[in-house]
Amino acid sequence: MEPACLLGVIADDYTGGSDVAAMLSEHGARAVQVFGLQEPGFIQELRGRYRAAVICLKSRSNPAAEARQQSIEALGLLELLEPRQIHFKYCSTFDSTPEGNIGPVIDALMSRMGIDFTVAVPALPVNERTQYLGHLFVGPLLLSESHMRHHPVTPMTDSSVVRLLRAQTGRRVGLIPLEAVQAGAGRLAAEVERARQSGVEIALVDAVTDADVAAIAEACADLRLITGSSALPMCLPAVWRSRGWLGEWHSLQAVPAVDDRSPFRSERGSVSNAGRTPPVLVLSGSCAASTLRQVEELRASGCRCEALDAARLVQGGAGAELDRLYERLRTEVMAAGAAAIVASADHLTREQTRRGLSAEQAAALPRAIEAAFGELARRFAADGVERLVIAGGETAGAVIDALGIRAVEVTAILDPGVPAVRAIGGPSLRLALKSGNFGSPDFFPTAIRCLTEAADG
Repeated sequence: MEPACLLGVIADDYTGGSDVAAMLSEHGARAVQVFGLQEPGFIQELRGRYRAAVICLKSRSNPAAEARQQSIEALGLLELLEPRQIHFKYCSTFDSTPEGNIGPVIDALMSRMGIDFTVAVPALPVNERTQYLGHLFVGPLLLSESHMRHHPVTPMTDSSVVRLLRAQTGRRVGLIPLEAVQAGAGRLAAEVERARQSGVEIALVDAVTDADVAAIAEACADLRLITGSSALPMCLPAVWRSRGWLGEWHSLQAVPAVDDRSPFRSERGSVSNAGRTPPVLVLSGSCAASTLRQVEELRASGCRCEALDAARLVQGGAGAELDRLYERLRTEVMAAGAAAIVASADHLTREQTRRGLSAEQAAALPRAIEAAFGELARRFAADGVERLVIAGGETAGAVIDALGIRAVEVTAILDPGVPAVRAIGGPSLRLALKSGNFGSPDFFPTAIRCLTEAADG
């Protein structure tokens, strides 16, 4: 008999949950994405409808004790669906606070499930996140030399995930090197068992290609708990299919990128809609280099991009700033078909002296920006804007919560790990949720086109 729910996922932020739901759906396993700790009755209603369920938390930068508790509660909800395997999903750049949330959550899940061994696979080769000899790379750069070194919330100044994880857990951490991975799934399975027998409790596994991840997925498909990026969920459907658990492959195709013939561009180079398509609002709170480049591409396409003056949010002018943005763009988004509001807490923090912000005000910027985006989304949704493109995990969390969205299902793939989704069990909304580091340069115009072309219902 086929297991009804093959995988239950606990994601430590909202766009990270979208990433793994997209990977599963793209490779043939229908997935539902649930936001926050919903009531058990709502989770029970999902039973039998999906092959994978992803519960998204906002625990990545929370205190470790809080992250542990939320993750254990999420596990309890997922157990109502009787999943065959549990995956703790964290970012492929191993983002965590200095005290460490990844290790403490793995500890808590292992204790709650009564197991003594798991693997950690943060690498995501499809998005150029690789691990070699226990060190993480972002493209050709060591993690500690990449843009993640300057992340405003979780700066990553060490590339050794072995050291990082050992500092976060009292469990024995080991490394399964690339040589064992590339020797094939059989040799790798033996290496995994050898690590377990030697007393290793959490084995970090090297991976530099998708083929490496596929071998790891096959070797670890029978572990009750796995941890890492969305790479293993991307490869698990092929294993399930080979075992007769998944059946016919109903995959989602990637959405083609826009080109100069797209209706998103007018002859004058500006957005022109005249009420022909549903309006789309872009909310970008990410400071990732990829997102900043994508915003510039969006501006170049002719879309109106309005900057959020975050300094006003922490200097007593929050209400006036929200009113300004709302009034300035409410007509634009309806008439042109799309408009964007953008912010970058990282750049604002670096300029706190020039902008006259105190250290306390600068520290308050990220949360103030999240709250502002949540309120703006609520205002525009009340006006009938039901299609949103959201960049940044914290931004996505604030918007999802402000709009009261409980769960979504994937409808299309915009880029690897970046889906378009439809809300279920709540407001009738369509969204694109993007991690700050993900997406091609023309992501925003592509997402706008996908959402405007999506049928209602």
